[in-house]
Amino acid sequence: MEIGYSNIACSYNELYREEQLAKIEAVMRYFKLPITALLLDIGCGTGIASERFKCKKFGLDNSIPLLKLAKGLDRVGGLAERLPFKTKAFDAVICLTAIHNFSNPLVAVEEMLRVSNQQVVSVLKRSKDYENLCNIIRDLLWVEHEIDSDKDTIFITRFQISTKQP
Repeated sequence: MEIGYSNIACSYNELYREEQLAKIEAVMRYFKLPITALLLDIGCGTGIASERFKCKKFGLDNSIPLLKLAKGLDRVGGLAERLPFKTKAFDAVICLTAIHNFSNPLVAVEEMLRVSNQQVVSVLKRSKDYENLCNIIRDLLWVEHEIDSDKDTIFITRFQISTKQP
């Protein structure tokens, strides 16, 4: 993700703002956070997806040029597969239109589960791994709502499904 998105950092908002805002509007119908919540936006880019939330926000991205443009959140450089946060550090995680860019989406979803019990994850429909990515989310997360948007399938999830035996 670093190389491609860093090259378009200056025009990222112009290219993707309306699309991202439409997705977050769809999400906000089902997903509310109190002002006291801690939110992590994974693959945050310039922070468009999290700007509608009024709570304390953290944004993680591996593109430093995009992070430099992000406002209204605490910015952290890093990878979704190795989140530099404590277990259950956040009330919620959002990850919109980013999972197809991760080198190991399975590990990224496991990390999302580690840091929070609530997730909003969208999968780009034109991704070559679309079905596999949707299956990872459905297998690891309890999907409360599945939203079909123009370009993405958006999953609103809560709590981990435990596959461990007592």
